[in-house]
Amino acid sequence: MIETTQQSGSLIPPQQTSFTIPPFDQLTMMIFAKPGAGKTRFLAGSPNTLFMATEPGQQFTKATVVDITGWAKFAGVVKELADMKKAGQLPYTSVVIDIVDNLNTMCRDWVCGQKGLAYPSEKDFGKTWAECNRTWTTWLGSLMRITNVRFVTHCSSELTEVQNDAGINEEIERFIPTFSGNRAAQYLDGVVNAMGFITQAKSGQRIITFNPSPRVAAKDRTDILAKLGVIPLPENPDDGFKLVGDLYAKKAHELGFKLSE
Repeated sequence: MIETTQQSGSLIPPQQTSFTIPPFDQLTMMIFAKPGAGKTRFLAGSPNTLFMATEPGQQFTKATVVDITGWAKFAGVVKELADMKKAGQLPYTSVVIDIVDNLNTMCRDWVCGQKGLAYPSEKDFGKTWAECNRTWTTWLGSLMRITNVRFVTHCSSELTEVQNDAGINEEIERFIPTFSGNRAAQYLDGVVNAMGFITQAKSGQRIITFNPSPRVAAKDRTDILAKLGVIPLPENPDDGFKLVGDLYAKKAHELGFKLSE
């Protein structure tokens, strides 16, 4: 929220007096990493979180977990959450989709199943793919209007060309989320505020960064997380989310931002 002063008849832009931004636990974010890096435990460190699990791996978290075995189950859970919120009884402040790749496949399979297809036909001029995209954006949009949503995906890599200090082009390995490239991933790329990459440093300590670089396809629309650089995570994976949230709040204060309630 930007509070401004208005000068009637003046062409001078209103003066910005304060800028309020959401706290870390209200950001729509995606976390990507290789299996076993701790992305699930990192997000489970946020209190009152519901995990929508599309694959095993949440058994060591303290969060509530619901198994999503198909798109119909996902839609049913979204409806249930909407009813809880309408009744003022929503017990969750965030939902994590772990992993989002599988959920997208479930969406495609459900749409195709309604049409009696095994896979979108190449003969319908993209109509089935368009319906997949509409279904995806409609239901995810509904979920994001209910509560804060975070997405988990795995890590892949690609070769990319960069210019080194000597001005010579060279190929380097760049780490990217596996959920990327298609229209469903592009939709998420447009709505997530931050995308963090978890890995292990040479010292063996787990680290996370939201700072985009030639080597890491991280993302930060807040322009606060990126300023934190590479963040060492605590030994207990459950404490990582709070640590990053505290660092985010401290840096926001240093930069003159206010955090909303």
